[in-house]
Amino acid sequence: MSHTEYLPLGSVVLLRNSTKPLMIFGRLLDGVDGATHDYVACTYPEGFYDEDEVYVFAHEAVTGLLHRGFVDDEEKAIQQLFQQHKERTGGSTILEISQNEVPTMENQPFLPLGSVVRLVGGTKKLVIYGRGMKKETGEHYDYIGCPYPEGFLNPERAFVFNQEAIEEVIHRGYSDEEDEQAQLILQQFRASVSGWGKE
Repeated sequence: MSHTEYLPLGSVVLLRNSTKPLMIFGRLLDGVDGATHDYVACTYPEGFYDEDEVYVFAHEAVTGLLHRGFVDDEEKAIQQLFQQHKERTGGSTILEISQNEVPTMENQPFLPLGSVVRLVGGTKKLVIYGRGMKKETGEHYDYIGCPYPEGFLNPERAFVFNQEAIEEVIHRGYSDEEDEQAQLILQQFRASVSGWGKE
């Protein structure tokens, strides 16, 4: 794919020599190899569940676009920042973006990966990149999200929350038959865990 702009968060892509879809949840990140990567992604429809299962790659590795993520005025503005950053640095360092603080439905289906939401009492949008999350303390949560349109910058900017904390669904992510199957498994799992989302 030509690299005239970065794909929006929530985009579902195929990479060269792979048939497994990935959903983008971050952009312009430094990897453990010291290189800056255009994207960070998780498998689709499984979503993020383990930091060892995160994929970083260059835009040039994308060979197919299954779903284009949500684009609004904020996304258009950050695209301009990305382009200015790329022109200024050659894309060799992380783009630091200041962010607003984000506050941290039981029988409802899970939202698809890539959905953009606003939480009760919040002003900052979040993009969902994982479902059925378990924190180190043992609590389970419906979702993990990162700020939209900035994307995943570091683990401290990731937020876990439950369905009832969502005030507004701004954009529904990509859903297909695989996602529908994952939804059923997630709903069964949520029903089997006592105290889901209770701290």
